[in-house]
Formats: sequence, structure tokens, C-alpha cells
Amino acid sequence: MVIKKGLQCNKKNDKKVIKKLLRTKVEWPYIGGWIDGDGCIFTGKTKIGHNSDSINLKLKDPEPIYFLANLFKSSIRTGKQKSKKGVITKTYETKIMGTRALFLASQISPYLMEKTNQATKFLKKKEVNENFSYLEHTPHEFISYFTGFFEAEGHVFYHLTKRKNRKIRRETGLDLVNTNQALMYHLQKKLLQYGVRGVHLYTRKKGMGKDGYMRKPLYKIFITGWNAILLIEQMMPYMKIKRKWDSAGKVIAHLFNNRTTPGYKKWRTIEDWKVSETFKNDAVWKNYNPKEYWRKHARSA
Repeated sequence: MVIKKGLQCNKKNDKKVIKKLLRTKVEWPYIGGWIDGDGCIFTGKTKIGHNSDSINLKLKDPEPIYFLANLFKSSIRTGKQKSKKGVITKTYETKIMGTRALFLASQISPYLMEKTNQATKFLKKKEVNENFSYLEHTPHEFISYFTGFFEAEGHVFYHLTKRKNRKIRRETGLDLVNTNQALMYHLQKKLLQYGVRGVHLYTRKKGMGKDGYMRKPLYKIFITGWNAILLIEQMMPYMKIKRKWDSAGKVIAHLFNNRTTPGYKKWRTIEDWKVSETFKNDAVWKNYNPKEYWRKHARSA
């Protein structure tokens, strides 16, 4: 069902949208991360032979869909998706076609890591043979891309665990799951290169699951404690999904024994967050100590 109708795909409208986009500052690495995570770059034809080259994004969270649809004036559809366990969830989808899709592909191609081949195929079909850099991100571009990819494939967690000595320990952190081995190893390497400590990579081997389906090998990046705060603090200015943004803010508040909780309600808008000096000058994070940073900048009532 169409809940928002976009501009019709024709030369006049495409030119109008692209002209406006050229005057707008857009975080293309962030969008590239989303497309790499949950997007689809399609080159082919429909069953009746019509050209259906497009870039699709389908999610259960509406914020990135509305963000992309508002940029490219595309339509938004809703649907229902049933999981293997029988759980039905509402989904949102937007499809970008024509010259607008070509423009989007050309903007995100330098930042893509997983769907590079699909983007190249899409551009070549449109007779665009430009050579883009591959895996050459500045720190600012990397954290922007990583945020989009994380919102598609990862989550922030906070829970209490009881140990054998009956002491209750708070577990905080983030994890990121994907089936692409090369991509996950590259992300781990870049995070370690930028000084993020405690970046663990776990592998679940291929095998038969409890539901009777054959599972692919699964790779998981796992970061906990103050090491995760380093990443969360840098990612929050780019995050669009309110559900995950709130989880990240609550994790930070809990790490300070609720000292920041009263102030949390005052700075819970994304605009309150600024990219730190480590990214303004494209510097590495080697001398960045998240624990000391938060001691100095902890919000309080």
C-alpha cells in the first residue's frame, strides 16, 4: 500500500530533484552504509520485459525510508513480512528509479564495500564508466558509513548479569552481524586501526539450524564497555533510527550510574550532538580516551 506518493519518474522531475540535491549537503557514506546493509541495487527486466533498474531500500524502521524518499521524492510503500518463526512485522519500502537512481549510484559508489559489483554493473549499463576509489575512506567517511551499516545490521544493548559470587554486573556494548567474511574482517581492521580496543570477531560455522534450514556462516563484531562508548559517541550525530538512538543514549546514561539520566531528556535530540575534534581534522583516534572524555563531558541536571 502506498502511504506517500512521490514525483513521477520523467526527465523534467528528475532534473528538478537532482538540481536540488546538488545544492544540499548529504551524508552519502551514511546512505552507502544503509544500501550495503539492507538495500538492493537491481539491474534487470520485469516478467513482461520492461526495464526495472532501480535501487530499493526495505526496512521495518520508517526513519531511513522517509529520509531517502524525501531526498529523492520517491514513493513509500508499506507491507507485512512474516519471519520463519511466524512473527509478522510491518515494513516500509522506497524504490528509486531512472536518472535519480543513476545519480544515487554515482554518489554512493565510492563508499560501498559489499555491493560494489552491483553498483558498477548498474553504472556500466547506464554507460557511466567512472573509476571509483575502493576501501579508501577518511575517518569521517568511515564513521558515517559504519553508522548506516550498523543501523541496518547491528544493535546497542544494555542488561544486567548475575555472577557466581552474586554480584550484579552491567553489560553494555554493541554488536554487528553479517555473512560477508571479507567485509567484517575489514571493518574490524579499520576499527582497530583507529584505536578502538576490544573489537572481537566471532564466527558461527555453516550448519543446520533448529528450524531445519541450512544456515550460512555468520560473522559478528562484538564491542563492550568503554570501548563501545568510543564508537557510540561518534555514531550518534549520524543516526536516524529513533529506537536505536534512544538505546545508545540510555546506555551512556546507565554507564554513569544514572547521573546523566535527568539531563538525558534535555539532550536527546540528534542536533545536540556534534562530531568531536578527532573527526573534524580527520585525525586518528589513537590518543582518544572515551572514559576520560565522558568524565569531563557527562551531562547532569
